[in-house]
Amino acid sequence: MSFMITAENIEHNLDQVNHYRSLVGASPLQLDPQLSAYAGQGSQELLANHTQHSHNRKNPIPSVYENQSYIYGWPLGQVFNGQPPAMNVNEQIDRILALMFMEGPPPAGTYNHYSIMTDPNAKRLGVGLVINPNNLLDPNNPDTPATFWRGSLYLTNDFFPEEGA
Repeated sequence: MSFMITAENIEHNLDQVNHYRSLVGASPLQLDPQLSAYAGQGSQELLANHTQHSHNRKNPIPSVYENQSYIYGWPLGQVFNGQPPAMNVNEQIDRILALMFMEGPPPAGTYNHYSIMTDPNAKRLGVGLVINPNNLLDPNNPDTPATFWRGSLYLTNDFFPEEGA
């Protein structure tokens, strides 16, 4: 398994987000280098803090909405039987984004991964991908088997609306 993130992985993430957006009639997003740098910091923070999933990051860029996840960090019970990832980076991207899309529309007046990904006002996307270099135990539950597997992906996508939206 490769532990390198490539430009092809970032483009794959953008293409997959745009695929899901097309399913609901939303226009495609353009990759934004500034947002990608910020998203990369978000993924590094997830890895450094051994956080599987976050909605609590302080955002210094106004109007940016963020989706973050670790491939094993889903509260939906998809823990892959306690096994390390056998998926390459693009397969992990596919799995994370599919789970985000499968959340479906949230109740009125709220948001979730799906609504952020499919927001028709979003025009630019930042992609931050980081690969975990080590097997780690969950620091909050050290009696469980390794939860932070070497080779697993931390993904942050930042969405920016058009000006004035």
